[in-house]
Amino acid sequence: MGSSVMIVEDREAIASVMIEMLGISGYKVVATATNGIDALEMYRTHHPDIVLLDLVLPDISGLEVAKGILDMDGSARIVVVTALTGEGMLKDCLEAGCRGFLVKPYRMAELLKAIEKALTD
Repeated sequence: MGSSVMIVEDREAIASVMIEMLGISGYKVVATATNGIDALEMYRTHHPDIVLLDLVLPDISGLEVAKGILDMDGSARIVVVTALTGEGMLKDCLEAGCRGFLVKPYRMAELLKAIEKALTD
């Protein structure tokens, strides 16, 4: 079985495509969340090998979610997948402990490469 993945994405259409493509690529999506509070609870429940995290969520920021997950599990592997490219965003995410940063729109090959890098670093 492939590595387990949790997707945190508030846009269902994007999450659905990610689930399908990750499944085809051998990953097992064990949880999805559309907001930050659910994401924290689902991480606590499922402890996935990797989290794909959008930064723009309806309740709390993805950066706060990343910090919360990393407080629970300092070895958590988080790849930020976002349309935000504001100055300092990449730096803030990496300083918080995220292992990758991918800007939407992206190609599936780029996402798979970011996942593999995060899993092996």
